[in-house]
Amino acid sequence: MAVAEAEEDERNIIFPGPLNSDQVRDLVVYLAKNLPGKCEIQLMTHRSERLGNKYSEQPEKAKQPLEIRVIRERLSGTISRDTPINSANMEFDVERAYAADCENLVYTGISFPGTPGYEPGELTSDDPSLIEDARKQVEDYFSP
Repeated sequence: MAVAEAEEDERNIIFPGPLNSDQVRDLVVYLAKNLPGKCEIQLMTHRSERLGNKYSEQPEKAKQPLEIRVIRERLSGTISRDTPINSANMEFDVERAYAADCENLVYTGISFPGTPGYEPGELTSDDPSLIEDARKQVEDYFSP
């Protein structure tokens, strides 16, 4: 495995199964409660919806419920944590995919992109131990 691939792997947390956006929010709440140190997580949702029946096969005059389709959704955020050792603010993206059995958007993991041009841990705000602590908490979240 190349060095760049190893660094990329250590910056990614793969979920054991897909989550919808509400389940991701529940996971983030769990992380905020359980990560070591004083922690706060900002979760941002960028969402685009289409509302209407333009493509419906029903006659125009027929009474029908309005279709609401999510066409784009992106979740991202920042974990801010203070420990006795250091303080860190790390941005993350929640990885998206489409479920194989339907057209629903699902989320498959969390990635910490890091700061371009810097090695993990080279900046004081870039804390690899935060990623490892988050990985452990994600594993605990999914444990029975």
